[in-house]
Amino acid sequence: MTSFVGWLLAQSKRDDHTGQLARLAARDPALPRRSWRLRAFLRWAGTDATLREQVKAAHAEWRRAKKAQAA
Repeated sequence: MTSFVGWLLAQSKRDDHTGQLARLAARDPALPRRSWRLRAFLRWAGTDATLREQVKAAHAEWRRAKKAQAA
């Protein structure tokens, strides 16, 4: 399976918070491409807690998909 950010960018067609986050990430090439760096960057940049929670939820979904694919 691809990296978290690779997976996230592939979700841009979704009509939910994950899709919204994917579109945001695709528009900003300066965003870190590793999940832990992305979360740290969002905290540093002073983004609101809602966006950070969306990243956390998307990351959890990616982990579940990665685990299911490995099984």
